[in-house]
Amino acid sequence: MFPYIPLKRFLTCGHCGKPLRGYIVKKKNLHYYKCCTKACNNNKSATTLNSLFEKVLDRFKIDRAKDVIDLIKQQTVAVFNQLTAGKQDDYQHLQRQHREIVTKINRLEERYVEEEIGGDLYHKYRQRYDDERIRNRGKTDEAIPAGVEPR
Repeated sequence: MFPYIPLKRFLTCGHCGKPLRGYIVKKKNLHYYKCCTKACNNNKSATTLNSLFEKVLDRFKIDRAKDVIDLIKQQTVAVFNQLTAGKQDDYQHLQRQHREIVTKINRLEERYVEEEIGGDLYHKYRQRYDDERIRNRGKTDEAIPAGVEPR
């Protein structure tokens, strides 16, 4: 890696649009960016272009602007909440469905114990409710991203 010409192949020639490459003038120990197009041969000082690039990057710094960082945090939270709002509703709906299934299973067991239904019906519906509960649990796990608590 050449620390004096970090932008080689990133910068393009202003005349022909081809990528610039870097080189050093050993007698003066100066670094340059050069266009290799035969008709162009555009040369620019690496020191000048690197400092211009640093100035451009300085405009994007946010570590000094506390208010900008706070706004970015607020916006990030707002976007996250907006994107997961539907999932929160889905999660609550799936929780409601799970409670209904558990209620059905409890009622089924009561009816079986009180001999309102026979063993065949009990096993048939118990299997159906267990399958439904397993499908519901899988959907519940998918509804909320890992590490996110429902509201």
